[in-house]
Amino acid sequence: MSTSSDVVSGVVNSEAYQNIVSQLKKDVGITICEELSELFCDFDAAAFDRSGLSIEELKAVFEAGSDEIRDYSIRKYKALDGASEEQEYPVGEEPDEEDDEFESENLGYAPGFLLANAIEFLLAKKGGRYLEKYLKESRVPKAGEYAKQVLSFIG
Repeated sequence: MSTSSDVVSGVVNSEAYQNIVSQLKKDVGITICEELSELFCDFDAAAFDRSGLSIEELKAVFEAGSDEIRDYSIRKYKALDGASEEQEYPVGEEPDEEDDEFESENLGYAPGFLLANAIEFLLAKKGGRYLEKYLKESRVPKAGEYAKQVLSFIG
C-alpha cells in the first residue's frame, strides 16, 4: 500500500468515520460490502490525492463536522438512489445493445463511499470551481452538471 492508501485506510477505519456510516445504515438503509475494502483502497487514495485536500481537513469533517457530512450524504442518497448511471462513450465506441442488457448484482457500497462524499462536500464548500476541477480530473461524466447537483446537496 502507498502512503496515501495507509492514510485513507486509517480514516475509513476510524471510529468517527464508522460512527457516521452506522448512522447512515440506520437512516437510509444502505449496505456496505466489506469485501470491497482492499479493492477500492487505492482508488480512494487516488481520489484523495486528486482532491488536494489535507488529511486534517478530511479528518475534521468526520469528527467536528459529522452532522454536516451525514446530512449531505442523506440528501445525496435520496436524490440519486435508483437513478440510472449514464455513461458517456466516444463516437463509434458505444457498447452494443446486447451489452447493455446484462443484469448486475448490487453488492452495496464500498467502505470508502463516505470518503468520496466528504471530498465532494469539502470541495463544494471551498467553491464550485474546485469541485468541478476535481470531478473533471476524476473523469466524472457531465462533471459540470454533477457539480451543480452536488452544490444543491449542501445545506
